[in-house]
Amino acid sequence: MVIYGVGKLFSLQENDCSLAFRVAEFVEKPNLETAQSYLDSGEYYWNSGMFLFRADRYIEELKKFRPDIYKACSLAMESAVTDLDFIRVDEDSFCACPDESIHYAVMEKTNDAVVVPLNAGWSDVGSWSSLWEISDKDSNGNVTKAMY
Repeated sequence: MVIYGVGKLFSLQENDCSLAFRVAEFVEKPNLETAQSYLDSGEYYWNSGMFLFRADRYIEELKKFRPDIYKACSLAMESAVTDLDFIRVDEDSFCACPDESIHYAVMEKTNDAVVVPLNAGWSDVGSWSSLWEISDKDSNGNVTKAMY
C-alpha cells in the first residue's frame, strides 16, 4: 500500500451546504499503522497531491514556515534570464534551495488550509505496474495502446 498525506477535516461552515472543510491536521506519509487508524476513524481523507493556492498566500506561508526556501527561490528569480518564452533561473541559487516538498514545508504546518472532498477515480500512475492496473487488457492480459 502506498501511503500519501492525509488531512483530518473539520467543518468550515455551520451549515450543511458547504462543500469545503477546514483541515485540522495534515500528515504526509504516515506509517502504515497510523494510516490504517486514520482510515478506520472515517475523519481523514487521502491527499492526491493536488493543491490550489493564490500565489500571494502560498508565498506568505512559505516565508513564515521555510524562509530559507523562499530566500533561495527569490535569489534564483532575481538573477533569472528571459530567453524567448523561457525564464531561466540562476542555477547556483536554485540548486542551493533546500530539497523539501510542499507537503512538509507548508501543508503540515499551516493553519489555513481547506479541502473539498472529491472522488475522481484518481490513481498515482507512477510505475509500469500501476499503468497496467488501470488499463484495458486483451485476452492474454496484455496492455497495448497505439497512437496513429
